[in-house]
Amino acid sequence: MSYIGGLTKAQLASFLTDELKPFIQEIKDLKNEVSELRNQLHSKHKELYTIDDIADLFNITKATVHNWVKEGKLIKYKVGGRTQFKRADVEKLINYSKS
Repeated sequence: MSYIGGLTKAQLASFLTDELKPFIQEIKDLKNEVSELRNQLHSKHKELYTIDDIADLFNITKATVHNWVKEGKLIKYKVGGRTQFKRADVEKLINYSKS
């Protein structure tokens, strides 16, 4: 019995496995990164984060943090004239990035 392009089941399975390996590895890497971010977040035990904290946590620029705020991915709060982010909102962002 032939499948796509006249390949046998074994050939097709081998082809798909070879083609999907990089994507599967990328997904595993992303899962590990999300897990690491979650661990970092919990290890700091902070309830409020600054723009610098967020940039360091996600290894991004401050401009990206500002873009996330504009895009509605992250909610900012003004506390004593400083921009702060709630821990719960940061956790939501991490969970959102998983899906």
